Amino acid sequence: MRRGYAALILLALIWGASFLFIKLAIADMSPAALVFLRSLAGTLTLAIILAARRQAFAPPGTRGRLLAFAGMAVFGSLLPWFGFGFGELSISSAL
Repeated sequence: MRRGYAALILLALIWGASFLFIKLAIADMSPAALVFLRSLAGTLTLAIILAARRQAFAPPGTRGRLLAFAGMAVFGSLLPWFGFGFGELSISSAL
């Protein structure tokens, strides 16, 4: 049980620190560039994990849904993170 609490605390620290790093990065790049680099890093990380596990990028039966997955990525990830980056231009990361 203690291991679970430690993992939860680590997750909270990583999640909270991301907003601090957004604030630091936004001073040197646009919100769009920041979102692109975050997305690229995540994509490369997942691609490496899939390659190491020798798993297909899209499991059988999901290729027809790639457009829906792309829509979920845009509305569930790209736009919210762009909003966070744009918001950091005006307010503190502590909010």
